Amino acid sequence: MTDEERRRALVAAVRRGSRAGGLARACLLIARGSYPKLDPTVSLEEIESLATTVRAARAAKPNRHAADMLADVLGRREGFGGAVVDYDDPEMSYLNRVLARRRGLPILLSIVWIEVARAAGFTARPLPFPGHFAAMIEGEIVDPYSGGRRMSKDEVLTLFESNDGGTPTLERNATPRRVMLRVLANLANAYERRGDGRRLDSVLSDELALFPADARLLVRRGTARAHFDDRRGALDDLSRAAARLPAGPEFERARSAALSLVRSRISEN
Repeated sequence: MTDEERRRALVAAVRRGSRAGGLARACLLIARGSYPKLDPTVSLEEIESLATTVRAARAAKPNRHAADMLADVLGRREGFGGAVVDYDDPEMSYLNRVLARRRGLPILLSIVWIEVARAAGFTARPLPFPGHFAAMIEGEIVDPYSGGRRMSKDEVLTLFESNDGGTPTLERNATPRRVMLRVLANLANAYERRGDGRRLDSVLSDELALFPADARLLVRRGTARAHFDDRRGALDDLSRAAARLPAGPEFERARSAALSLVRSRISEN
């Protein structure tokens, strides 16, 4: 599978992301950018195996809340939890590695909880917080990063951003595309801090496949390409961004950076 084919498959998977298994498949397509030989069926079968255990727990105690069963199976028995030491490790954002290591960032652990819950027959959806991520399982908010403990109303109110200074709300924009863009943003930041230009470019290209109209992503990729000596690609990105951006600081930055690259090429010829 070429990168172009992988990105087309990623866009298609994100469209189906609200169905059971959709978020997992999208995450695994992202992971294939770094693990080209990744067999997604291994991870999907692991999720189904975990769901089978949850279904058995449900059959044994049908009146117990789904959030508590998931905390028992995933948090206590299987040991899924936060990546306290390796928080900045890119592998904490790849679903195949999170399933293997039982450690990950809040958003990846929440995706594990959601997909296992859905496969087990429960309703579940993602809950993005500012600086954190959780899951709603059968109406209860749980924190997979802390092993699946339930979150109190006070915790939720302090974590959620207010809308225009108003009252915090649980009705957040957590579409599958937005969830995957947040996964990719974490990866981009991790590779940028490591100075890994090749993988940073790949991740930013994945983001642009999901959000092609975002000129600011073009500016970021163009800036990264200039930093890592891909001046032709940088100039293309920055020129395209400048053509899309309205007048203002973002436009001026893109235009200035593009002009600097043009002058640099002229001075070398």
